[in-house]
Amino acid sequence: MKEIIFDIGGVLLNWNPDVFLKKYFAGNEVRLKKIVFLSDEWKMLDLGNANVNEVRALILKHHPNDIKAINYIFDHFEEEMLQPIDDTVKAIKALKKAGYKLYILSNIHQDLYSSLFLKVLFFRVKNIV
Repeated sequence: MKEIIFDIGGVLLNWNPDVFLKKYFAGNEVRLKKIVFLSDEWKMLDLGNANVNEVRALILKHHPNDIKAINYIFDHFEEEMLQPIDDTVKAIKALKKAGYKLYILSNIHQDLYSSLFLKVLFFRVKNIV
C-alpha cells in the first residue's frame, strides 16, 4: 500500500470547539456549541448547502440574544482552532519522502477550504492532493 488518505479536522488541523468556547465563553460553552457547531445550520455548511455568511445569518436570526458571542465565534474560530498539527505535518513529510501518495478526504466547507489557514497547511506539506 502506497496511498494514505487524511481527514482535515482533528488530523491535519486542530478542531476542538470545546477548548475555544471555554476559553472565551466559560459557563456558556455548552449552550454556544449547540447554537453554532451542533446546529442544523452548521450541518448545512458541512453538506455544502450554504456558505459561512448564510449560516451565520441564519444562526443570528434564530438567536438574537447571542449576537455578540455568535459574531465573535464566526470571526475567530478559524484562526483560533484550525492550526496545523505539527506531529501530523512531520509525519506527512516523512511519508512523502518514503514515496507514499497522500490524499485528503473531508467534509470541510468551500469557504474554509479556500481560506488562508488551509493554504498555509498545503504550503507546509506541498503536493498533498
